Amino acid sequence: MTSCGTYPVSGHMSSATAGYSINVSGTSCPAGGWTLTGFLIADPNYCSSGSGSWTNDIPDSGTFNWYKECDGPSSETRSFSGFDATVNGEWQATVAGGNGMWGGRTVAESPYQTASDTCWIMGSPNRNYNLPENNPMKSTWIVDQSQQNYSDFIGWGNEDPIWYRDHGRAPCGITLYQQMTMYCYAGGRVNYAQNTLGVFVDSSNISSCVNGVCHDKAY
Repeated sequence: MTSCGTYPVSGHMSSATAGYSINVSGTSCPAGGWTLTGFLIADPNYCSSGSGSWTNDIPDSGTFNWYKECDGPSSETRSFSGFDATVNGEWQATVAGGNGMWGGRTVAESPYQTASDTCWIMGSPNRNYNLPENNPMKSTWIVDQSQQNYSDFIGWGNEDPIWYRDHGRAPCGITLYQQMTMYCYAGGRVNYAQNTLGVFVDSSNISSCVNGVCHDKAY
C-alpha cells in the first residue's frame, strides 16, 4: 500500500542465501515500478529483520532496513526418535501455531522451576541439580527450515548410571522443568512451551522422559 493506492507485487526468495527480490508495478505516482533486493538478517533474527536497496523508474534509489514485531509459535510437540550410541534419548521437538513458519529461528531453554535430583551425593559425577545455580538448561537450537523442528537429547553421561549404581543411589533420577523460548528481533523473546524432562536409572535400565512419556534402554 502506498499513498497512491495498492500496487501488485511479485518476487522470490532464496532459502539457501536468505536473499530476496521484490518487484512492484503500477501507475506513475510518482514512479511506475520499483525493485527491492536484500537479505534477511541471520541468526538469531532470521525472518524477523532484514536490509536491502531499492530502485525505481524515475530513476531514484536508496537503501532500507526493516523488522517485524516479536512473534513466535504457540506450542510444540515432542516425539521420541530413539537412543543414540550412548545413553541419550533423542526427542524431536516440532514447533507449531502462531502466524508463520519458524524454520531458521533460534529457540532456547531455561528453567522455570528448580530441578529435583534424587541421585546426587558428595562426589557425584554431576553437580547437585537441586541447587538453582547448577541447573544445566542453557542450550539453544536453530529450527530446521523444512521440518520446523529441532532435536533435544535428554540423557546421561556414559559412566553416570554405573557410578550411581555402584554407590547405592539407584533407583534415582533427575527431573528438570524446561521453558522454551523463541528469539526475536532486537532481543525480544516469546515463551511458547513448558516441558518436564526426566532421566532415571535403576538396577538394569536407564530412562529418558518428556512430559510423563518415558522410554527405557537396558544399560
